[in-house]
Amino acid sequence: MGTTWDAPPEFRRGYQDEGDPPPPDGADVPDRRLPADYDPDELLGVAQAYAGQVTLLDTCLGAFLDFFDGLPIADETLLTLTSARGFPLGEHGRVGPCDDALFGELAHVPWMMRFPDAAGAGARRPSLVEPADLWATLLDWWNIGDAPRSPTAESLLLLARGEAVAWRDRLCMAAAAGGGRSARPPGFCATATPPNYSPSRPTVGKSTMSPPAARTWPSVCSTRLGNMNRLFRVGSPISRR
Repeated sequence: MGTTWDAPPEFRRGYQDEGDPPPPDGADVPDRRLPADYDPDELLGVAQAYAGQVTLLDTCLGAFLDFFDGLPIADETLLTLTSARGFPLGEHGRVGPCDDALFGELAHVPWMMRFPDAAGAGARRPSLVEPADLWATLLDWWNIGDAPRSPTAESLLLLARGEAVAWRDRLCMAAAAGGGRSARPPGFCATATPPNYSPSRPTVGKSTMSPPAARTWPSVCSTRLGNMNRLFRVGSPISRR
């Protein structure tokens, strides 16, 4: 999602309701702060273009799964699907990663694991995990026990299989630039913004209000992603923060 948005135009139009303006036809990835007087129709078009791109990803995933499921190695291969980051769609006055402010819409991403024996299929784990856990999980899967230990990374195999409980009560993050910090206990996010942060939306405490329309897009899009749901039914989704 961080490179060219090249989904066919009909994918974007599939999320267009009667009376909506046409979605944008450009391929550039939006990445900017919203002004206080931003046009809601423009933000709607960005969300439709994003949803179209996710639909393209789902289509490509389906083609891969159709091919992969027919291979002999399918019965002995672990599949994992995750993302480098989230993509704000107007929340906290941002479209795209922008200035790397560590709000939930940027830092909270999905992580799915599909075991060849269907262990944990369809189950959700609310445990706090982090990017470094990916390589630790893969090393565990490959039975590589002599790799250097990380002070924070943990294998998720037992967690994904439902054979272990959560072992973290919080995660702490720091932005590469700008000085932002975030602490995430389960179900909550406390974010300290940089000194020069000036939200374009009304503030509430230390957070900011999001445009209402932006909140609906994950649920709208998820109802149409048949192949990601297909992976979910035989995999084990984990909430990564």
